[in-house]
Amino acid sequence: EGFTWQVEGQTYGWHRAISLTRCEHVCIAQLRGWLPNDIGGVLWYGAAAAGTTCFVPFYVGLNEVSEVINTKAGSRMKFTRESYWWAAASVMNYADLKWSYMIKDINAMQQKYEGRVLRGQPAIDAAATELLQPQHRRSARRVEGSP
Repeated sequence: EGFTWQVEGQTYGWHRAISLTRCEHVCIAQLRGWLPNDIGGVLWYGAAAAGTTCFVPFYVGLNEVSEVINTKAGSRMKFTRESYWWAAASVMNYADLKWSYMIKDINAMQQKYEGRVLRGQPAIDAAATELLQPQHRRSARRVEGSP
């Protein structure tokens, strides 16, 4: 539904958009109960606005993330070319200049990169499921303090 109000008997509405230019990030949870917990849950993270970002999967069993999302990510107050967030925020800002033209190129890149991840997900799931088997768990690298 959304927020509605009336003025002089006329009803008006303001619907909640899911992709705004002031958006900092977007998270989508993918829950797959048929897989082991470490890989059955995936958090799809998109920096900046949903409409212009490329979503990146994070399996719940991860012990660390890429530097471009973590230590080299910078901050909102300090631009860096080594940051995934700044790359996504820059695309979002440029898209606002001429949305009707730019969104076509953005969508093509989203389909290219997100499509590659989605096509590879079954193989990653299978390999990770195999590594989680008891005979492989002892040899798997574990981060100190993790179960």
